[in-house]
Amino acid sequence: MSGVKGLTFSNYDGTQWRDSWDSTTADPTSGLTNNLPRAIKVQIQLATRPSGGAATVAAPVELVVPIVVQARTNHTQQASGGGQ
Repeated sequence: MSGVKGLTFSNYDGTQWRDSWDSTTADPTSGLTNNLPRAIKVQIQLATRPSGGAATVAAPVELVVPIVVQARTNHTQQASGGGQ
């Protein structure tokens, strides 16, 4: 992509931002593995543009996307009670 100097991704585990994500690492809150991050942050550093004689450096574009997951199961519950 033209005009881009750098692109970085960070993952939020619920307590801190990390530069890499390993789904086999236990979640700090639940202790479970195979979890998604709570959010993903993308930073795009645009290339410098010459402005007259000096180059101007633009602030990075930052996008934070929350990951909302609801656990589902195929298990059904049997009704109890109502016995005679």
